[in-house]
Amino acid sequence: MRTRTGILLLALGAGTAHTAIAAQQVVENETADGGAATEAVAADGDIVVTALKREQAVNSVPMSITAVTGDTLTQLGVTDVLSLQKVVPGFFTQDSSYGTPVYYLRGVGFYEQSAIVKSPVGVYIDEVPLPYPVMSAGASFDLERVEVLKGPQGTLFGANATGGAINYVAAKPTRDFQAKINGSYGRFDIARLGGSISGPLSDTLAARVSLQHESGGDWQTSLTRPGDTIGSRNFTQGRFQLLWEPGDAFRAHFTASGFTDRSDTQQAQFVGAFAQTPTTVLAPGLLTYPIADRSREADWNARFPLKKDNSLYQLALRLDADLNDDITLTSISAYSKYKQDQGLDADGTDLTIVGLHVTGDLESYNQELRFAGALGTSGQWVVGANYEKSNAFENNLNDVGLSTTSRTFRALGLPDINLVSFEGRTRFESYAIFGNLDYDLGDLVTVHLGGRYTDTDLDFEGCTRTLGNNTFGIGVARLLGIAAPAVGSCATLVTTPTGLNFGLARKSLPEDNFSWRVGIDFKPAANQLIYANVSRGYKSGAFSSLAGSAEGQYVPAVQEELTAYEV
Repeated sequence: MRTRTGILLLALGAGTAHTAIAAQQVVENETADGGAATEAVAADGDIVVTALKREQAVNSVPMSITAVTGDTLTQLGVTDVLSLQKVVPGFFTQDSSYGTPVYYLRGVGFYEQSAIVKSPVGVYIDEVPLPYPVMSAGASFDLERVEVLKGPQGTLFGANATGGAINYVAAKPTRDFQAKINGSYGRFDIARLGGSISGPLSDTLAARVSLQHESGGDWQTSLTRPGDTIGSRNFTQGRFQLLWEPGDAFRAHFTASGFTDRSDTQQAQFVGAFAQTPTTVLAPGLLTYPIADRSREADWNARFPLKKDNSLYQLALRLDADLNDDITLTSISAYSKYKQDQGLDADGTDLTIVGLHVTGDLESYNQELRFAGALGTSGQWVVGANYEKSNAFENNLNDVGLSTTSRTFRALGLPDINLVSFEGRTRFESYAIFGNLDYDLGDLVTVHLGGRYTDTDLDFEGCTRTLGNNTFGIGVARLLGIAAPAVGSCATLVTTPTGLNFGLARKSLPEDNFSWRVGIDFKPAANQLIYANVSRGYKSGAFSSLAGSAEGQYVPAVQEELTAYEV
């Protein structure tokens, strides 16, 4: 177990630990019942958030949070998770060399190129998780607001939120007819056109349809082929919602959402040759290859189509039933399915060193059931349970003909490796129970207690598969003096009952943990909040699906523990 301890913000005064960004002109949104109160902005101008799984003005939430209205996101050009960096202090993103997004919040992140590994910064839409970072590309459109909670959020949002949680709140169906359209155009022919239609279907049923398309021209230029460009954008996303309210005590909200991405992939920049060992044999011409010195410069070859064919769809159903005046039952069920198919040139040159064709298939089922209520006029409580089952597969087909490994095998009299693949499959299952209590000790002081017990089981299968001319399999076999694997079979060394052989590596990682938060806040005057929190969260363990020539290379990263102190 890895442990991190963070001493976080010192923030005293009138809500100085919170960032609430709203448009200068606040546009009043109709509520589901057609009333005049706003859902996004409270009477005193504060943005209303659900950080503690109940509605509160942002400046009364006893933790560090950034909340931004949907209109403001549109005005500032925040169109995806990556561009949240513009408005969220302490949030940083980057794409790995395999195209998988990596998120950091307050410096907490997990750089992993594999698409089947979870991030310590959780992303949600209406409290529905997007369990893997690659699923989050279509989250940021037609929004009421976004809430970014900083520090461990394991108590209410579960594992894999040690850095924090990003919760997008979609604009909901309305009781009166509304329609809007927006668009923009910019450099490199980047165009965005989107809109929504919302209104009643009956006295008890309302619907909302939202669509957005983004297109753009090439922006990367080749270092060695003047006039050759790449980088076009072709991204479409949509969301369909139904809101059924047959009475005051029951609400059902169904959402079907998704995206398709047919854009070009981003190609790497060459900044220098690196010899891993003194005996490394570099590809001819690599030491004299031109170095990129501008942000748009890169280079590539067309070994694989450098395009994306990625898609996601998600179905979610939320049910809220008021059991009495004090207790509400909430059920959130969701199914997510993501398909990935994209080509990349990861070496930054027009040589065939690291050409990739990455495919993946990820699916996840999530179920949360919780009760929330009041303790008279002094307290608010939440108790519940959560279940997740996810299956993820990834394959990285590589042409590494001029790689250092391929050049080394030449000493054995073998031709260059032309094809090899790295694959991994994970099965993740998680059970959790949780509770949270906010209790007032008089008018000025409130204490906060929360905890969650989580039990997880992660199973993994993976290997490096020898393909094409079988150079990789034959080369490893000759070095070890054993029989070569057949073309298309696993060339990862594993221990079998008959000794060392080639095969599929299989491993399992059962884990459990207890996340918690203890806090107290003091309200000396109106619109002032002083608080202190101690919280602990966990990021679940992970296996990488990338290259492993021996079973021992698939040793997992075990769960990570982070304890944070905030005043």
